[in-house]
Amino acid sequence: MTRFACLVLACLLAPALSAAETLPWSNMATVGQARLKVLFWTIYEATLYVGDQNGNVNNRPVAPLFTWPDSAPFALELEYQRDFQATALVEETRRQWQAMGVAAPAEWLVQLQAILPGVKKGDSITLHVDAAGISTFYVNSRAAGTINDPEFSRQFSAIWLSAQTTHPAMRRQLIGEDK
Repeated sequence: MTRFACLVLACLLAPALSAAETLPWSNMATVGQARLKVLFWTIYEATLYVGDQNGNVNNRPVAPLFTWPDSAPFALELEYQRDFQATALVEETRRQWQAMGVAAPAEWLVQLQAILPGVKKGDSITLHVDAAGISTFYVNSRAAGTINDPEFSRQFSAIWLSAQTTHPAMRRQLIGEDK
């Protein structure tokens, strides 16, 4: 095979290979799923995944599968059912923190604004928190940005997973209390 043919073949296969890359949560167990509805509108569908220190579920005790904030690594995927601008997503994060009494540094909102895009119906944003507590955001399964602050990871995931959440029924479904 000529060099040119090899180059063409490599270019054609590259997208397929990168699409087949393993996402950090692909070997994790699904803990729970929930839907956020406001009035008549579904905002997003959420899925919580958890794994052991290597991202696997093989050696993990069956119950409790997830205890927040001690279960890392984990991933929280939000599949949006409506369109939202990036500024609306960041503003809602600020509102949720305020309602929960979280004194979040302004820097966190600036970092989120730089990472999070606007979303359209069907888009997903996944928060992956690794064993060290570092947050990486994925948009439609592609890495969008990382925030290297375990306290950010704890406070951001608290919006959905802490007892202080503004949506306790959703939390119970996500952490597997309501099956």
